[in-house]
Amino acid sequence: LPRLLAVRGSGPTAMAPREGEQAPSVQVVRAYVVIPVGQAPAALYLKAENYGTLADTIVEVDAGPLGPASLHESMLDSAKGTTMMHPVVGVPVPAGAYARMAPGTYHGMVGPLSQTLIRGSRVPLTLRFARGGVLHVMAGVIAYADVDTATSPSSI
Repeated sequence: LPRLLAVRGSGPTAMAPREGEQAPSVQVVRAYVVIPVGQAPAALYLKAENYGTLADTIVEVDAGPLGPASLHESMLDSAKGTTMMHPVVGVPVPAGAYARMAPGTYHGMVGPLSQTLIRGSRVPLTLRFARGGVLHVMAGVIAYADVDTATSPSSI
């Protein structure tokens, strides 16, 4: 499976903050965009680790030319016995801990897509944080069949 995530200039594919941008104390250690079925939006999953002493929140995901992106949370509707997806204004990243965006919890949605996603390629994303930091990452593109392996608790 494609791996990566760029963080604050720390790896061979890292993308440092642009001029005038503040780097957050959060590092993305893995990110994936899932090739959707048909015309559905693509799901975005990642793990963000906060090495700082202050909590932060992912408040925006920008997928650039790939298409509009938004943050969501899946929650169990106990009355209906189903899982429902709801938009959220942010994904908390606790101090000294991590946030996991994965199936059944917080995640991102990208779409409608302006281009076809190709398994094994990478797509650029920009994460904006409540404390003002900006993080540019490259997310691996995976097929739906790869989701369970790529997003298991031991992987992401």
